[in-house]
Amino acid sequence: MCSRILPGLSGTAVLVFSFMSQAPASSVVTYSEHIEPIITAKCVPCHADGSVAPFKLDSYELVRKHSGLVRFQSMSKAMPPIWATSERGKFGAIAPLTDEEIVLIQRWMQGGMQEGDAQESVKPRSELPAWKLDKKNITLDVFSESDKTLSEGAPYWRIQSVPLLGMAFNLRGFYVEADAPSVVRSVSLAWVPANHPLAVAKNQESFGSMNLPGENLIGVWAPGYAAWQLPENAFLRIPADATLVAQVLYRPTGKAESSRVRVHLQMSATPKFRVHWRSADYGDFVIPAGASPVMKLDLPIKSGDKILAIWPEARFYATRYRVLADSESAKPVTLFDTMRWDPYWNGNYSFEEPIALGGGTKLTGEVGYSNDDRCLMNEDRTPEPVPSGSGVRQEVFRLHVLVMSVTE
Repeated sequence: MCSRILPGLSGTAVLVFSFMSQAPASSVVTYSEHIEPIITAKCVPCHADGSVAPFKLDSYELVRKHSGLVRFQSMSKAMPPIWATSERGKFGAIAPLTDEEIVLIQRWMQGGMQEGDAQESVKPRSELPAWKLDKKNITLDVFSESDKTLSEGAPYWRIQSVPLLGMAFNLRGFYVEADAPSVVRSVSLAWVPANHPLAVAKNQESFGSMNLPGENLIGVWAPGYAAWQLPENAFLRIPADATLVAQVLYRPTGKAESSRVRVHLQMSATPKFRVHWRSADYGDFVIPAGASPVMKLDLPIKSGDKILAIWPEARFYATRYRVLADSESAKPVTLFDTMRWDPYWNGNYSFEEPIALGGGTKLTGEVGYSNDDRCLMNEDRTPEPVPSGSGVRQEVFRLHVLVMSVTE
């Protein structure tokens, strides 16, 4: 978040010229044959009617109209905003642009943006999972239809509590729908007991952290990522006295819009494997003025546990967040790595398949922070020491890992 440099820009530029020099001079790149499949797979899921992006890219005319922005965002690898990677598979439902795809986009634009043979209009795919219509689902409104977002300013978070069922239940998954999809960037869910302060939260301001222990977390929904859903027969136990807590990240669009989001909960029909979040918190710390420290914390994994997801927590002074799995019997594995940490673009970091690492494995969370004059948080101000805490100019360092174990 602190960096002013667009990661990947210079390296991609070198690749473009390298690839172009090897391409046959007579080859013609057209929208219909080469570009439309890329736009359909990587852009249209968000840039379509009723989706989250502020403009559409579901036709040749619209892609051409926004070609300057498409070129810049593809060259910088800023879009799609799925920046986290893992040696154990992808996180996003939408894959990042490949270097070859970026080269094709640049060649198409430099060649005059030819349309080619007209094709049928792109049909945006639905993100809604099939279980949304399951009769076992429960739908809860977070905020009401009359509640409105801010019209201007930077993205912001609000916390809202919602009463649950009044009885314990086994949760398998959830999905979110927003009245105004273009203003909602993410929704983080947790639960708290009735006597917790957040149990009565109403439009409460936050700065990206609910400051809850792992035992209270549920999961994260964000556009571009798969719905939060556990493997078959797995469940997360929600106690009888629980209140749902939703932290919603809004992005103002220039006008006040409905802030209501609907959370669809799916119950586990055959609960067998219980899941829970295991957490590590760095605790109190201070980032000195002008410093760029790298901080680490460890989280042991028990024998027989399988890892389902990672929930990293850091704020605006963080630049990179990664999680390594280390054991005595194997070389270290990178489970999570983002060279471009940005709290405004976090997602559902669930693995496609449960990961078994074996007993004795230790997870190490590693965060690089920047508190010098290059950090955007210090723009037009002299850097000052940054303490840990929940304020806008404070930091956190937590690592939460969702693990699955067999119930007795």
